[in-house]
Amino acid sequence: MAEQNVHKWMALAAVDEGQAIEESILIAEFCRAYGDTEVDLGTIKLGAGLTELQGYIGKDQEDAIVVARGLKCIHKMLRTLQTETLKRHDVHAIVQYLCDRLSNTIDLPNYNYGLGEIADMLAILVRWQTFLPDDCDLICKSSFALALNGRSTFMNQTSKTRFKFYTLLAMVEEIFPSKIKKNLGIGDFVTGLLNLAETEKGPTSLRVLFKLYAKIGKECDPDASTVKAIWESVWRYFPVTLGAAVTNPEMPQPGELRQLLLDCVVSNDHYAQESIPSLLQDLDGSNANKKIEIFATLYTCVMVYSVPTLFQWAQKIWDALKFEIWNGEVDEDINESVRIIHGLVKTLGAPEAQTIEWVDHNPFAKFISEIAEECFSRLSDMERYVLPSGRILYTIGSASPYALHLVTRKVLPRLDVLAQDSTTHVLKKSLIGVYNYILQARLDLAIEFRSSLSPADQTSPTGDQARQAQEQNLTASLALYQQAIVEVYFGTMAELNGDDTISPPNLALCNAVMEGLVTLTLIPSFLSAAEKGIIMQALLDVVTNLAKGKDLQQAALVAIRRISYGNPDDYQNLVLPTLIKQLPTSLSTNAEDRGKQIENIERFLEDLIQVTSISVRLKDQADDIAGRASFKRNHDAFQLSLFGAFESALKQPGQIGYVNLILAAALRSLELFDSADNDKHSVVMMEDGAYSKIVFRYLNRFLTLRTQDDGASYIGLQNLADEKETFDDNAVRLLGKLITTALSSASAQKTNDFYSVYELNRNGDMPSPIASLFVAKVPKNLSETQFDLVSGPPDKSSVVYLVASLLAGIPKKSVTLSGINVTELASIMVRNSVSTDLKCTKFQRLSMIFCVQLLINKYGANGNPKSLTGPVASEVINLVCDISKKSEKEADYIYWLLAYFTSASLAAWLSCSDSLVERMVSALTSPLHGRKVAQSFRILLVNSDLITQRNGCTLRLMRNQVLYEQSMKRLLSLWRVSKDKIVKENALIAIAGVLAYMPEAILQENVDHFFPAALSGTDIQNEEWSKSTFITIIRTLVPLCPKTIESHLDSVINRMTDRTHNTYDSPSDSSVKCRVLALEVLRLLAEHVKPALLTGRKFKVVGELDVALDDCSREVFGFTSQFQTFAIDKITFKTLWAEAGG
Repeated sequence: MAEQNVHKWMALAAVDEGQAIEESILIAEFCRAYGDTEVDLGTIKLGAGLTELQGYIGKDQEDAIVVARGLKCIHKMLRTLQTETLKRHDVHAIVQYLCDRLSNTIDLPNYNYGLGEIADMLAILVRWQTFLPDDCDLICKSSFALALNGRSTFMNQTSKTRFKFYTLLAMVEEIFPSKIKKNLGIGDFVTGLLNLAETEKGPTSLRVLFKLYAKIGKECDPDASTVKAIWESVWRYFPVTLGAAVTNPEMPQPGELRQLLLDCVVSNDHYAQESIPSLLQDLDGSNANKKIEIFATLYTCVMVYSVPTLFQWAQKIWDALKFEIWNGEVDEDINESVRIIHGLVKTLGAPEAQTIEWVDHNPFAKFISEIAEECFSRLSDMERYVLPSGRILYTIGSASPYALHLVTRKVLPRLDVLAQDSTTHVLKKSLIGVYNYILQARLDLAIEFRSSLSPADQTSPTGDQARQAQEQNLTASLALYQQAIVEVYFGTMAELNGDDTISPPNLALCNAVMEGLVTLTLIPSFLSAAEKGIIMQALLDVVTNLAKGKDLQQAALVAIRRISYGNPDDYQNLVLPTLIKQLPTSLSTNAEDRGKQIENIERFLEDLIQVTSISVRLKDQADDIAGRASFKRNHDAFQLSLFGAFESALKQPGQIGYVNLILAAALRSLELFDSADNDKHSVVMMEDGAYSKIVFRYLNRFLTLRTQDDGASYIGLQNLADEKETFDDNAVRLLGKLITTALSSASAQKTNDFYSVYELNRNGDMPSPIASLFVAKVPKNLSETQFDLVSGPPDKSSVVYLVASLLAGIPKKSVTLSGINVTELASIMVRNSVSTDLKCTKFQRLSMIFCVQLLINKYGANGNPKSLTGPVASEVINLVCDISKKSEKEADYIYWLLAYFTSASLAAWLSCSDSLVERMVSALTSPLHGRKVAQSFRILLVNSDLITQRNGCTLRLMRNQVLYEQSMKRLLSLWRVSKDKIVKENALIAIAGVLAYMPEAILQENVDHFFPAALSGTDIQNEEWSKSTFITIIRTLVPLCPKTIESHLDSVINRMTDRTHNTYDSPSDSSVKCRVLALEVLRLLAEHVKPALLTGRKFKVVGELDVALDDCSREVFGFTSQFQTFAIDKITFKTLWAEAGG
């Protein structure tokens, strides 16, 4: 290398920009200058290169920056070289030179410079294939020398440099562990490492050190003295608080360092001699945060240390934690203590889990028996210790089958004696609680065993055999006390069904008994079928006894649900028939009695739904296919029973209200069942589609094929018991929702839907189910006549909502409607919806409009979405253009259609939406229809039950912004320009309809554009929805746009106080809702407007607040008075204004 290249390199130290590029060029030249151009760069003469750098890195150089710069040059060279071409002796020579600088035996000052670059170079060389493994000893010793003999060289380095050395040493140990162990010894390696880390606090360095210590503990078999030395070094960091903020991803978080420290502490059993006594000693007197860390560390220790090691400390751990449970007052501490004891027993019992026969004389049996004896002694002595002792027994019993066997043998015989002792000081409720704990432990172990046999969690055959034998042993062990346990529970069941008027039940005892009864029925092979039936009947008696308290009945329902979940036969043969019988066959004809009946039926049906359609916590049952299938069986049986009640009610005249209650229950049950963790019950492909049987039962009872006067067939509604009575609109609405829910359900998405199955099997002679609604044996031409509602009988319109529901629920995969021309159908429904010749209810006419919405949004009936009109949109626009020729009623229908059509177009972002919005704005000037059109603007963005993403409809995210851009400029212009007061109000009402659904970002961005109109909108008379909307918008804007509010401050205050002022002589023009909203705006003004601006205005506001305190409305008075007594930053609502501005 030419000498000038070295000078250039050293000179680059002052270059700020482009230094990396320049350095790369120089390094390449450097290598070429000392290399043979015919060979790779790796053949350069490093000795010559080092010679030229001696002037910069040699012993005479006193400038630390120059030394570091020179060493960096060597570092760059080494990174450039190809490792395969360097000889071992060359690599050794470089390592020796660098290590000599680290050792600095000749005590040269400049050898203490550039240590970070040396660590970088050694890290490169260690990874080379030509590195001599024996040189790792040289690297370690020279690195350790930085902290030997009182040298403070290492301690004085930057955290970045120290990190480089820790990383280097970890790399050496990772690559050459055997050489370290043989040449240096693990003890000396750890000693040198600990000397370096004596004062270390850098998070990144600690991350490397903790990982290295953990690796040494696991893989290097350090002796006890070495482990103790590491422990003394690392434990000073406990509990770990070091670490970086979340915003710095390169630095370790405190949580990561805590885990790494924990990994170190449990890496070797020798640590137990230090960790466990230290942790137990620190339990007393530690603050809450440190205690959390102690519990977490102790739990990991008992889960990881070996069984022989834990047996040395098991008694001490128990002695330290038992009083945390018995006398503790902090729930978190109690829970953590319980968790540690459970983990300890689980680990200690692990060897016994692999044995088929239990031997009583072993350390584990002795330990568990002593704990059980101590717990029984405590619970039989004082009432306060009963349930905590029971919880401990559950904790150890649920951790190991053998442990539970020991607990039952030690405790249950004496617990039975205690339960029969009338002189005992222990309450029966508490004793039942202890029984419940022991039984729950048995149930948990049974569930764990069944889960272990599932295909997903198969263990080894030997393990299965041993665990199965233990399960059988445990069943036999508990069977010895079965009669005594049953007598205890059955003896207390009288408390459930006693006469509450004579002696009120002990609710706590009843709840404890019911919890135990549930557990008894769920434990496998414990109770007979007759005993289970007695329990279920007792619970049913509580539910069906109207004299029982609601809390007790609710607890009984929860118990029935838990039992029924895993016992479909009991549910179908006993529970369901008993509960369904409680439903009356018909409602009373007396209006007062009828109202009470409906209220009771609603509550009872809701209780039935809770029992059947809501999944219980899986703790009670193993997560197996049988359990999931039973949940579905119960729901199917319930739906069938509901339909039976539905048919019975239909046989009685005047029962349509009752019929609708049952139909609503079927809908709610299906919704809850489908959402109850769907993947646990939708496991079988349903041949006819999800929930098809439920839906088709009602369809077959609702619908029938009828004949018009002209002989054409159509689908209509069946008559009820009274031939003059038929299903009302509410019944049709509920059935429609049932159809949509079933088709769009999670089960249908996972398996199949009944529409797709029907279409798959439909032959060409059958009309589309959109027309037939699944009615059988209908003529082929039904699709041509069913939708002509104008010329048909009035009841033909009754089923249109079912058509809309079907269109809504059909999944996306079936959006092509076979046998239906969607554009033609949409046009027919447009004409139907505006026809004055059609005699139908408002709901039925709205159902036709829903069909139009779905056909254009979901099924593309309007053609190309980019078209400015489209066939259906053109038809609607033509109707609006010819509206002057229409009757007033027909015009109302047209404008109603226009609003809903525009809403569906906006949701899909169809290009025709702009023309539609324009027609709506133009209609605001109509003297006859302007007000209704203005009010219809609130329809445009409102949520719809049918137009939803779940139903496969298009809901563009930008539709709010699009509507704002299409409408607001036109509306604001109309409001400003018009001289007609009615037109101006219409414009404001329409503006409210648009702004009501705008996100805050759009409001904030355009506040100056519409705010004057929003202020004027608060004065509108006889239009409370719009007025409250504008006040709500102002309330939203006060904290978001204080500058805009300040520029209109007087107008805001005047309008809000005009709304709140409500006296006998001067009543407010606003509703209670508006007055409360106005008060909220005034409160926010005091918080967000500059105090100086409030000074001259506070007297008016304070006076109006006094008036508000006398408001006749409890809500207004309450809102005002709460801020009179409740301080906001120590300033009441009134004084908030009174003190505004100083």
